[in-house]
Formats: sequence, C-alpha cells, structure tokens
Amino acid sequence: MNLRQKLLLLALVALVLPLSSWLLLRELEGFLRAGQQQALQATASTIARSLDGKLQQVAAANANDLLVSAGGDTAIDGYFSYWPAASAYWNTYASDDGELQLKLAARSNGRQLWLALIVSDHSPVRENLAIQGAMDGFELNLFGQQGMTGFKIAAAATGPFTLNSNQHSQISGYWLDNFDGYQVELLVPLKMAVSGLSLRLVDVDDPGVRLISREINLKRLQLAQPQTEIAAQIKSLLGAGQSAWLLDNNDNIRARASGGDIQSASQQQSNWVQRVVHDLMSKQLPSSHSISGTAPRLPAEFEAVGWTRDASTAQLINAVSVPVSSAGQIVGSLQMQAVADDLLLLSNNALLRIVGISLLAMVIIMLAMYLFAGRLSARVRKLNQAVNRARERPHVDPDLPLLEDRDELGELARSDARLLQAVREYNQYLQTLASKLSHELKTPLVIVRSSLENLSRDPSDPKAAIYISRAQEGSDRLAGILRAMSDASRLEQSIAVADTEDFDLAALLTQSTAAYAQIYPQYQIECELDQSALHINGAPELLAQALDKLVDNAVSFSGPDDLITLGMRSSGPVEIFVRNTGSSLPDEMQDSLFESLVSLRTRSRDGVPHLGLGLYLVKLIAQAHHGKASARNLKDKQGVEFTLTLPKLAP
Repeated sequence: MNLRQKLLLLALVALVLPLSSWLLLRELEGFLRAGQQQALQATASTIARSLDGKLQQVAAANANDLLVSAGGDTAIDGYFSYWPAASAYWNTYASDDGELQLKLAARSNGRQLWLALIVSDHSPVRENLAIQGAMDGFELNLFGQQGMTGFKIAAAATGPFTLNSNQHSQISGYWLDNFDGYQVELLVPLKMAVSGLSLRLVDVDDPGVRLISREINLKRLQLAQPQTEIAAQIKSLLGAGQSAWLLDNNDNIRARASGGDIQSASQQQSNWVQRVVHDLMSKQLPSSHSISGTAPRLPAEFEAVGWTRDASTAQLINAVSVPVSSAGQIVGSLQMQAVADDLLLLSNNALLRIVGISLLAMVIIMLAMYLFAGRLSARVRKLNQAVNRARERPHVDPDLPLLEDRDELGELARSDARLLQAVREYNQYLQTLASKLSHELKTPLVIVRSSLENLSRDPSDPKAAIYISRAQEGSDRLAGILRAMSDASRLEQSIAVADTEDFDLAALLTQSTAAYAQIYPQYQIECELDQSALHINGAPELLAQALDKLVDNAVSFSGPDDLITLGMRSSGPVEIFVRNTGSSLPDEMQDSLFESLVSLRTRSRDGVPHLGLGLYLVKLIAQAHHGKASARNLKDKQGVEFTLTLPKLAP
C-alpha cells in the first residue's frame, strides 16, 4: 500500500462527521420529543379540568352501556363499510361454552339508530316454513317513548328485510351470511330505543330437531350517547394536528374531536429516501399504521401512550392520557394525540443537509489528502533519486533537492547531505590509506632489502656490520608501525566497552600533572583549575589515556623554555585542555588533525615513524563521553590548545 492509498484510507476517518451529527440530532430530537410530550400532557390536563362539572352522564356509565358513536346517514348493506374498525367501538359477548360469539356496535345521527351485529356460528340453521321449531336468529326489544317494542329476527337467506311493530313503527335491516356465521345491520328510529334495548341471540345446531343449543341473553342495555356539547368544547381547545377522545370508566368513547389538518409534505406518501431518513431518525420508536377513513386515528386499545412512528407516511405520533374527574371522582380518561410533522421534517431536513455537507466535506478532504499525498510522494521520490545518484557517483558533489525547505523532508534532505559528505570523506580517507601505509612501510623495506643485498654480495665486507645495523633499524621501524596500529585497535575496542564511575576530575588532573612533571623533568608543566573539586561520571582510565596522548603531542612541539599547562573550565560544559606555547597549527590542518593517520610529526622521539593515531584516539574517547575534541591556535599563534568538551555528566 503506497502513501496515497494510506492517506485515502486515513481520510475515511471523516465519516465520523456524519455519524456524530446523526447521533447528535437523535439526542436533540429526543429532547424535543420530551418537550412536546410535556406540552401535550399539559394541554390534555387543561382540557380535562375544563370538563369538570359537565360529565354527569359519563359518571353514570356502567358495564351494560352500549356505546353509540356519531355518524351520518349511510345505506345498510350488511358489509359495515362505514363502521369504525377500532375494537373500542364494538362490544363483544359469548355463550357459556364459547361456541357462539357476538360483536355489537351502534351509531346515531341524532334521529336514527344503526345497529350492527357480527355473529360467529359454525353450524347455521336458517328459517324453514316447512319445519316447525327454533332457528338461528335473535329477539330484539327496544325501550322507547311509547314503551317496549319487540322483534323476532331470522332469515332464510341473505338479503334486506323490513319489520313492523304493533305501534305502527317500522325498522329495516340487511342479513348477510358469511363463511363462519352471519352479519346483520339494522336501522331503527332513535325514539324507539331512547331508553335502551335488550337482545337474546339463539343458536340451533341440529336442523332436524331444531332445539336451542346455546344462547346469549343481553339484559337491558343503556345507550351511551355521544356527548356532542363536550366534543365541541374539546374541539375548541385543540390545535392543528391534535385529536382527543373522552372515555368513560368502561372504555366507551363518549366524545371525540379533531383539530385542523397539518398541511405539510409529510401527509403525502413518502419515497424511499424519506423512509430511509425516517427510519434513521426514529427507528427506536414503535411502528404504527393509520386507520383509513376521515375519522381521527385512535391509539390501538387506548394503550399507545408515548411516541410512535407511522411506517407508511412521514409522521411521528405523540399520544398522552390523563384522567377526568366529576365531583372529585375519576369518571374516565381523556386520550390525546398529536402529529409532530414539524419536528420530523426539521430533523429529517437537518439530517439530509448535514449528511450532504459531511459527504461533500469528506470528498474535499479526500481530494486534498490525495493531492497532498501526490506532492509528498513526488518530493520523497525526487530526494530518493538524488540520493541514489550520489551513491552511484561518490566522486561528484551531491546536488540534493529540498535543502532549503523548512519541513521534515527538508531536514531529512540536509541530514542525507551531511551523511553523504561524511561517506565521501571516509571514502577519500580509505583511498589515501593505502598510499599512507605504503609511504610509511616503503622506507624501512628499502633499507632492509638493500642491506640484505649488500650482505649477499660480499659477506666478508667490513661494512657488513653497518648493513646489519640498517636492516635491524628497518625491522624495528616495521615492528613499531605494526605495534602502534595494534595498540590503536586495542584501545578502540576498550573504549567501546569501558565502564563509567563517579570520580573527581580536578584530582585526576592534579595527579596527572605531577606525574608528567616527573616523566618530563626538562619541561615546564603546570596545572590550572577553576575549581578545587569537580565530581563527574565517566571513565577516568580513558580520560587519563587521552591526557597521555595530548601531553605527548605537546612535548613533541615544545622546547625547554615553553610552558605546558593542563587544566579544566567548568562554567558551562566541562572543558579539559592541554595548552603549550612555542608552536602553532597550520590553518588547513585544524579540522582534519583528529582523523586517523594524520600527523604533523614525521617521527617520534624514539625514531619510529609517527602514524597520527594518538589524536584520533582522543577524539574517540571524547565521543565515548558524548563530547568532542578540538584544537585551536592561541592569540598571535604563540601556542596551541587542545580541548576535550564534555557535557556535565553528573554523578
């Protein structure tokens, strides 16, 4: 995976923007929903308090009341197309053995009464004039202004029917057989049942014997008429998109009302994009479905208190329930719901905008990172190619790019330049090493060879002793060179594994100065300290060897009248110096003096050629103490000072 692909993968972290925005919006919508539910609860409580003193009929409700819902003039056909489907509008009854079941509902427009019966009977026995005995059907008694009026209703087949009473009142109906029983729809003048009704439903299983197998006997049922005045009062207090139902203690709806419609796009069927956004924002809410028709939607079983979402339309439904009281007694409850279109549209539109902006921002970020990665890759590739060219042509000065840049790549380019320069210098050193060793070894080899040749020509020559002496001298010089190189190699290894300890540097310099004064009595050697004691952590043996090399070098370039000074300065980094008067360094040698096989001395005091390894070892000792070695001429070139600069290595 290259750099561009890695940065593009990293850019996918920008996906956290829409995700965090979505989570934030969901939390915000939760707070808004809680606020709207509290507001709806307060509205319901206000409406409930305003009904106190007007709920006498609701307070008188009992379990035998038959709920009468409000409705307009409709034709009777037995199919119940205009009847509400909610189970709260239907009373359910059953025989003792449960084989016969009845669902009963009533509607009224203030003048007429519609009755609906749904009978479950798996063994139908219809009316047959040729056979005497009982048959499936029911007896209906109506209690009105003129007393009780009774009807016996049975049918031989599906179809309409008309019945006349002895008070010259007429009712009409429609009988509809179905696969598990029958349905009956009746139209009765309201004045005939203003005081209630009773009903006896019978079931015959054997069409031959025609005996009643079971029955459902409903005693006198009072009609729970809709409270139109209360409904009008509730409606006057409702806002747009709000609906309310007044229920008695038997869960019969005594009044219902709806506010104005909310004109918004959410009333239309939503497309798949809106449904996806809808699910994202309200997935944690339970799903619900609206009831078709013009009537306001009733919460299923009057238990859907809280927030629900409509799966088919972009709507959130907020429902609350509060008790209603009359004369200090709870006589029912007020159910309210509101369609929160504005809240949903606000959150959906906000989510769409945030997702769109976040995706655009992510694309811009990915494009910017792709371009940045391309430029970064080009710079790295350019630097890599330049380094490879410099490595392949070490004799040519490296021309690296990015040296003037002020970022990390510029720093890397400068580091590479320094590294290539060091490698180039080291290569040059290796290239001159053979010539230096050849130069140092050539002279003693010539001496030994010529001496041996002279001896071979005339062993009795009186000068044989001179030739032997010269050969011995050349051999000694070769042995000295090899010994010096071996000592230098051994000292390099000891530097790498040297142990450190706490010691007094001032005491080390004082003792060393006294020792050098005894070794070189013909020279003036003194000690110069700015502190009487300075404890540091280091390798005293290595520092003593470095002093040996520096003092030996100073003695080589000093005369009896010159002064050699050992000392230290500790005001900043610790500096150990060896200073001698009487000689100076060539300007061109000050930077290369501490390199291996570089020396201003041709021979040591014992006549062995000087290889220039002493100051090189001094540099290695300084580096082992995380310091450096340097040399400079004194003022007016009256002498030379060699310095070991060490960090303050506290014990």
